Order: sequence, then C-alpha cells, then structure tokens
Amino acid sequence: ALDRLLAHYGQCARTQLRIAPADIGAPAIGHFALFHERHAASLWPLTLTWLEQGRLPAGHVGRVSPASA
Repeated sequence: ALDRLLAHYGQCARTQLRIAPADIGAPAIGHFALFHERHAASLWPLTLTWLEQGRLPAGHVGRVSPASA
C-alpha cells in the first residue's frame, strides 16, 4: 500500500523508512501506535526531526528503503 501511495509522488523526493519492532526494542509498533506515548522516547524524536528539518537524524533506527519508481 505504501509503495502505491508513494508512486503518486513520482516527481518528489521520497524517503521510506521501515522500522521493525525489534529496532526499538518493542514487541510491536502497530498502525497508529507511533502516536502512543510508549514510543515517545524511541519514535517521536525521529519524527520531529523529519518534520522540522526534512531529514533523518544521524544514527536513526530502521532502514531506508529505495523509493518506488
């Protein structure tokens, strides 16, 4: 689904970051759980840097996947 969504933005720079639960030491993340306070220390700083600066912070968790063409 995410690949299909990103394909609509073919003229834009796209970054897809895949974060597995093990990357943050959690048993699960969930669809909307990014916004749950249990992830405040692990995921919120990463998201805030992305929103404020348009880049991933150094040493970020997860892996960047190539954007679909």
